Amino acid sequence: MKKHDVRLQRLFAAVKAAPPADEDESMPGRLRARVLADWRASALDTAGYGLALLFRGALICAGVVMLASIAWSFGDLAYDPENDVATANYELREDVMP
Repeated sequence: MKKHDVRLQRLFAAVKAAPPADEDESMPGRLRARVLADWRASALDTAGYGLALLFRGALICAGVVMLASIAWSFGDLAYDPENDVATANYELREDVMP
């Protein structure tokens, strides 16, 4: 017999001696866990994730600046100028303008 035939016969004998495979489990559990863990770890390394964090930080910063600006301008709206000062400013503007 040729070497190829001997190897083929050994392969057939090994297949016959092997326990039957479960049809429900096509992949061993440990291999499946490692593949899924690697897939999940690689999903976090995308470039879009860093860009999303940058935009989220910029949005939070813009919101804080907006709230500070509203609070600062609200203080000026709550302040009522004295009537004498307002009248004097009005008369000054009336005299200066033609």
